[in-house]
Amino acid sequence: MIFIKVSKLFFLLLFLLNTSITVLAQKPSSKPNILWLTFEDTSPQYIGCYGNNAAKTPVMDGLASEGLRFTSAFSTGTVCSPSRYALITGTRPTKYGTGHHRSSYAVPNFIEAFPTYLRQQGYYTSNNSKTDYNTSKARHFIQTAWDESSNNAGWWKRKDGQPFFSVFNCAHSHQSRVMTNPWWRYKEQILDNIDTGDVIKDDAFDMPPYLYDSNAMRKEHSRVYNSIQLTDKFFGDILERLENEGLRDNTIVFCFSDHGEGIVGGKAHARAMGYRVPLIVWIPEKYKYLSPWGSGGVIVNDVVDFTDLTATVLTLCGIQSPDYIEGFPIFGNDEKPKRQYSYGSLDKTGENLTLSRSITDGRWMYNHHFMPFQPEMRWQKYFDASKQNDLIRDDFKKGRLNKTQSYIIEELSSATFFDLENDEWEVHNLINKKGLSQEIAKMKDLLKQELINKRDAHFIPEYSHKISGLSPYELSRDEEFYPVKKVVETAFLIGEKNKIKELLNASDNRNDIVRYWSAIGLYSHCRMFGFNKCMSDLQDDNYPPADIFIQAIKAFYLNNTRAETSLLEYMKGDSLELALLAAELMLLQDQLSIETYNKFIEITSSSEHEVFKQCGELLEYKVSNKELKYKTFW
Repeated sequence: MIFIKVSKLFFLLLFLLNTSITVLAQKPSSKPNILWLTFEDTSPQYIGCYGNNAAKTPVMDGLASEGLRFTSAFSTGTVCSPSRYALITGTRPTKYGTGHHRSSYAVPNFIEAFPTYLRQQGYYTSNNSKTDYNTSKARHFIQTAWDESSNNAGWWKRKDGQPFFSVFNCAHSHQSRVMTNPWWRYKEQILDNIDTGDVIKDDAFDMPPYLYDSNAMRKEHSRVYNSIQLTDKFFGDILERLENEGLRDNTIVFCFSDHGEGIVGGKAHARAMGYRVPLIVWIPEKYKYLSPWGSGGVIVNDVVDFTDLTATVLTLCGIQSPDYIEGFPIFGNDEKPKRQYSYGSLDKTGENLTLSRSITDGRWMYNHHFMPFQPEMRWQKYFDASKQNDLIRDDFKKGRLNKTQSYIIEELSSATFFDLENDEWEVHNLINKKGLSQEIAKMKDLLKQELINKRDAHFIPEYSHKISGLSPYELSRDEEFYPVKKVVETAFLIGEKNKIKELLNASDNRNDIVRYWSAIGLYSHCRMFGFNKCMSDLQDDNYPPADIFIQAIKAFYLNNTRAETSLLEYMKGDSLELALLAAELMLLQDQLSIETYNKFIEITSSSEHEVFKQCGELLEYKVSNKELKYKTFW
């Protein structure tokens, strides 16, 4: 009897020992290598594994067939520098005022580039080679985050056996290749590097329904496919080296773009086409236990965004995320809540001031445009240098575009709502659909609360940052200067036809920022619904950003010549922020007198600021291209 009990105990201990050995075998003590293959300006609709049979992306498709393909991965922004700020810090640009493209505002000292924490734990970190971190702290980030950041950087410079985190960014699919560069330059950069038999022809793909299907537009759109094909080949070369050096079995590979497609309706547009990105993760056998979904051709519908990628890498490397990081680990050993919503933002790009905020749960996307005095396809020199934009405007002028195709340049709206599951190209704006009113109201309220809770710094004009000497983050923490709840509530009145009285009441508020958003709302009302006689007695405002909108109303809707002169004076002033704002409102007008036009050109051409000169060049472009004269832009 005693022998039987001892035997049972022996076999139990043996079973537990074997189980422990198995667990140890499943969970190796060695730290995984992490490889990021990042590329530019690409939406998932243009990748083969996401259902596009015309795409030639065998490398990415192969990673997806053996790994994880995410269907609801989102960038935090729709242009590269704010998106890359979010990637390197794990924080959203809205909270810290880093959303204006190519700005350099300070962020708090406690924020660091996340690879810094990997280096502290013995990782070799390399970046090849784009940074574009969109903050005055960018140089510090580069110095502390990377063992090397250059066109020659790679894991191969680490010590023997040292784990690595390596980033390789491919520029082949950048908007310059797919849209803005002249054809000869695109041919030099892309076509000449693809075998003739592999070039994707103009008739090999389906056109997005929001673009007019013409031979000329097909030629332009073929750029997207061939640029991504070359990107895929670039990634293949890196993975081949990884394999040849015997590192594939120890390396987790992430492959994703920095935001959506670099064409009209994608990049710099507050839509899923701007935010949603392809995201593929390949996990070697020894680390598959880290994935809650397993691996091997798995489709993951969970919502993830760029702040989550930061948190995920830290978790995979056994590092506790600092409290300021806003993301959740996608997978790893830590049990964290899943993300329910991703919040996106679009702010100033180039010479164009705009502000849009978005929320999505993966199925629905609600976008709110707080400056609806301009259409989604707004005047921007970088975009307007493209043949694609010329074709769209010319086709519109000649009446070739249907309602779906003309919407993006014709309509002014404060909100859009799209069903991403059934309308991947976002051609059906459901904002007024009665059966969805509750869902729309819920997402609108969630977005409003997010902006208030995070104290979105971009509702404060840049003018105030410059004259105060404070960073956007610091200024946004001052409740007296920035009563965020009142500011956001006023901004949400914009674009609603029946809110004119509330906007006028807000124009008497003692707070500068509240009056600024009231002035935007009143000006937007004129643009969207026509001048309302209630605005006849508007008074000048002592806060210049608000006053510019008041002067624009007086100049263009009350024919007040003194107000038009005031706008020109703002353009000649010392503040670039005020000058650009006044110039932008001038650009939107249907007509300018010859005298005003000449003064506009004189002011912009004499400016030392390159971005400001672009406003003058845009005006000349409008005037010289008389055949493009049509409503909204003239």
